[in-house]
Amino acid sequence: MTTLSKRRLADVFLKTFPELKNAPTGYPLATRIDDQARNDVSQLFCTILVRVGSPDAERFSLRLQHLPCNDHVRELAGEWDGEWESSDRGETLTLMFSLRDLAKVNQLAKAIRSVVGRGARYQDSNWKWLAPRTADSLHRFVRQMKESMRS
Repeated sequence: MTTLSKRRLADVFLKTFPELKNAPTGYPLATRIDDQARNDVSQLFCTILVRVGSPDAERFSLRLQHLPCNDHVRELAGEWDGEWESSDRGETLTLMFSLRDLAKVNQLAKAIRSVVGRGARYQDSNWKWLAPRTADSLHRFVRQMKESMRS
């Protein structure tokens, strides 16, 4: 990646999430991109955190806590060197991506949505509504980042 591309990730991230420009602690910059609201009471809601470690970072981390997953999601995570953590509340996946990898984030979103596809069996009945919302949040993030890159 060129120096311009290195700098560009932080610039695009700040353009996408302008509220972080005035973050009191500076870097790393982090924000939640899921759409959990106060009325979402499930403790198993998939929390999605995006983090850029420094102004010259080439990659951002995407952390999905309580991730609805199946073998396809695990396979993609393995291909992309994802790191898994397990707890009694579910799986947490952390992945590293660059701006050039935004298509992979969309691919991950499709795989997460398929967890509850027609005829699928899954371990938590809440995944029926959690998986599509998680996928929608990831697609929205990619769309916002691409819009920021174009403007």
